[in-house]
Amino acid sequence: MNRYCPNCGKLLEENSPLRCLNCNIDIPTYIRINLENLKKEKDYLAIYKEKIDAEVTKKIKSNISRYIGVLAFICIGGLFLIYVSNQNITSHIVTQQLTEELKDSGIRQVINNAAKTKTEQI
Repeated sequence: MNRYCPNCGKLLEENSPLRCLNCNIDIPTYIRINLENLKKEKDYLAIYKEKIDAEVTKKIKSNISRYIGVLAFICIGGLFLIYVSNQNITSHIVTQQLTEELKDSGIRQVINNAAKTKTEQI
């Protein structure tokens, strides 16, 4: 009668029918563990499935948090660039308007008189 290993399915040798030389397991121990797991309504596939599901969930969560972090960094950087460019544009517009207003000789004369008055007072 040919006996096969319950773990790897290889043919067991006649001189060691209780130990598989291919996968190196003790067959009575392997059968006992599997029976205990079946009694607990867990087989090896369910145990591995739980481990794989936990690992996949962990990796997905870490990837999602990484992508959210990158997206937040890009958004904050974009908002900062918009702020800086708007500040430059606003200061340029204000400077242009003040320059145009100061071109009027009446305003320039008032500013010069005020400066002269303050200088004399000091």
